Amino acid sequence: MNRKLNIVYTATQYNQVVSGPGRFAEYLKQLRSDKLSIYFISDQIAQAGDREIAAARINWLYKMPFYWILRAWFFARALQILRKKVALDAILCSSPFEAIFFSNMQIPVYVMVNDYNYALPDFQNLRKTASLNKAVARQVYHYLEKWVVRRSDFMVANSLFNQKIIEKAYQLPVSKSKLLYKVVDLSYFQFSEKEPKPPRQFLFIKNDFRRGGLPVIIKALSKLEFSSQISLVVAGLFPSAIIEVQEMAHQAGFKGKLLVEGLVKRDKIVALLRASDVFINMAYQEALGVSCLEAMACGAPVIASNAGGLPEVLDNGKAGFLLEPGDETGLAQLINQLWQQPELMQEKSRHALQHVQKFSLSNLEQNLFDLFTVEKKGV
Repeated sequence: MNRKLNIVYTATQYNQVVSGPGRFAEYLKQLRSDKLSIYFISDQIAQAGDREIAAARINWLYKMPFYWILRAWFFARALQILRKKVALDAILCSSPFEAIFFSNMQIPVYVMVNDYNYALPDFQNLRKTASLNKAVARQVYHYLEKWVVRRSDFMVANSLFNQKIIEKAYQLPVSKSKLLYKVVDLSYFQFSEKEPKPPRQFLFIKNDFRRGGLPVIIKALSKLEFSSQISLVVAGLFPSAIIEVQEMAHQAGFKGKLLVEGLVKRDKIVALLRASDVFINMAYQEALGVSCLEAMACGAPVIASNAGGLPEVLDNGKAGFLLEPGDETGLAQLINQLWQQPELMQEKSRHALQHVQKFSLSNLEQNLFDLFTVEKKGV
C-alpha cells in the first residue's frame, strides 16, 4: 500500500481531559506521520474540520443514565458520513462502548480496554462495599463489554497485565489481542534531577481518588513525626470531591499543609511535578499509570502500589518504590527512610529516566502502524 493508512479515532474525552484516554487523544492530535492519517470523531468537537468530525450531542440529556448508548449511535452516524468521503482502513475506539453500532461497517474495529474494571466484576465482593444497584450495574457492564469486545476485530490493551486479564475474562483468542502502551512526551515533561534532600512536598493526581489510594496516603502521612513539616498536593479532582478530601485529611489528623485542586491541564501538571519531591500513586487498581510515567519523565521519584500495570511502569521496582496496595504502615516507614536517606530517591529517578524511554511519544507512530498492519500477535 503506497498511500497512508486512514484511521478514525473515536473519543469520549477530546477537549476535556480527565484520565489516560484523554491524554492519549491529545498525543494523537499532535502526531505528524508519513504512515498514518488520523481522523477524530467526538461529541466534544465544537467546530468540525478536515480531520475533526463533530458527533451530535444533546446537552440536556448528557448526564442521564445510559446516555452513552445514544452517544455511540451519534458516533456511528458521524462515521457513516466520514466513510463516504474517505477510504478508511481501521476504526480505533477509546473504549469498547463506543463500538456497539460499528459491527456492520466492514472496517476493522479495534477497541481499547483501558482498565479491567468491568472484566472482573466479582458480584459477591461488590455487594460488600457497594449498593445493590451499583453491583448489578457493574455486572451488566461486564457482560456488555465482553459482548462488544468479542464481536470487534481486535482488543487493544495498554499493559501486559491488563491484556492477560481481558484475554482470560472474555475468552479472547490470542490473535484478537493486541498491546499498545500509552506514551509520554519526553520533550514536554523534561527531566530535571532533584537534589538529595528530605522530601517535604508530596503529589497525588487521580480523578478517582479512592481507587487511587488517597485515604491510605493521607493516613500514612499523618503518622509521620514530621507531619507538620510536609505538604500534600492533590489534583485532578472534580470540584464536588474537593471538600470531601479536605474533610478526609481533617479526620485523619493530618497536620501538614493540604492543597486540593480540580482538573488540571498538562502545563499545570508539569509545574506540580517539578515543585514536588515525591509522586505517590497507591492505587488498588491501575491498568497502567500514565501519571507515574509523567512523573518519571520529569524526574520526580515515584512511590506506587504493586497493582495492575504499575510494576511494568516502574520496571518492577527498579524505577520507583513499590508497596502493596493499602499498606499505610509500609508507606509511612518508606517515607521515614527517605527522610533519612534522600539519596535513595535519586537512584530511582536515574533508572526511571532510562526506563521511561520505552514509553516515549517518538515511538507512537511506529507502534500505531504495527498495530494496524500486524495481523497476529507474536507468541
